Amino acid sequence: MRVTNQWLAVLMLLFSSAFHFNSQAMADLGLISVDFNGANTFSTTGNPGPTAQGAAFVGSLGDTWNGLNGSNGSFANLVNSSNAPTGVSIAWSSGLSYFIGGSNQTPKPDLSDDFLRNVISVTLSNLPTNTYNLYLYSNDDINQRDTPPRSTTFTVNTVVLPTVFQQDTPGSWLLAQNYMATTVTTSGTITITTVGTLNGLQLVAVPEPSSLMLSGFGVALIVRLVRRRMA
Repeated sequence: MRVTNQWLAVLMLLFSSAFHFNSQAMADLGLISVDFNGANTFSTTGNPGPTAQGAAFVGSLGDTWNGLNGSNGSFANLVNSSNAPTGVSIAWSSGLSYFIGGSNQTPKPDLSDDFLRNVISVTLSNLPTNTYNLYLYSNDDINQRDTPPRSTTFTVNTVVLPTVFQQDTPGSWLLAQNYMATTVTTSGTITITTVGTLNGLQLVAVPEPSSLMLSGFGVALIVRLVRRRMA
């Protein structure tokens, strides 16, 4: 069969439409970053800390974060790193929230200087069905005074993660020392609980295997047809 330009155009359109359908929800979501700003409980003002910006363990310079104030609350429409609404909602509760102004806790003071503490529960809702990489940040300036250092063990959708033993790690993101990472598959909700410290979190969708397979198959098919046409 002779492969015409029209047939190639149709195949490329079908391939691109199918790939777009499979990846649209993931692309729209992007990277979601949350900074729990706390409140300055060591002063009379009660002012929250600054909202983080840019990269943490993941992300890029100039990324937008969602700054959430107080020890308890909810927010209906988180934005992604490009400041675009995602439709994902969050609710959180904790025993205490802190902003330790000027501690300059590294590697990212605008994230580490404020945090939730004690009994913590965070729920992310309205997530598209997918697998996600989740990064949980656990660090505060007080841990440097404690021997042994403070620790935090997160539970994500009933899965208990390895413990974060908070350490002073100047300029470095170190797994199990100032953050924990995990992969979670959900049909809509992620729940995070702990008794400890939570500065913030980042969430990003993992490309679906079906989308990757479709992409590879489509490219291979088009290349083969073009070669047949040129033969």
